[in-house]
Amino acid sequence: MKKLSFLLIIAIFCIFSCNDNEVSKKDLLMNSWMLNEITLNGEVYYQEAVYSKSSIYTFFYDETLQISVPQDQNIVHATWSLVNNDSELFIAFSGVINEYVIEKMDKSNLWLVLENNEEQYMYKFIKVKLE
Repeated sequence: MKKLSFLLIIAIFCIFSCNDNEVSKKDLLMNSWMLNEITLNGEVYYQEAVYSKSSIYTFFYDETLQISVPQDQNIVHATWSLVNNDSELFIAFSGVINEYVIEKMDKSNLWLVLENNEEQYMYKFIKVKLE
């Protein structure tokens, strides 16, 4: 009987401790992400994509961000923060703060939505595999 009780306690402990292995949104964000697609109100937004597509966004734990723009070989430095129970991402650079809703974030995709004057921009990123 003691052995059965002990095994039951171990099983309950394992079930509840499995949730601790979930990766936080902050941990998922700590990568380099390449801007793969931009849409405006659901349609591909070529005007902005010409300049911004393939830019690399590298997020660091100290809440700094480095944006590498290959079209002009420019590097922009910014800050970021997760807010509203990690459902939104604030990015600040050059005196501008953008508030993005996190539409999707997993190990390979990051989709951010920016609402601006009744227009909806969707920024779709893919994780950069560093070698």
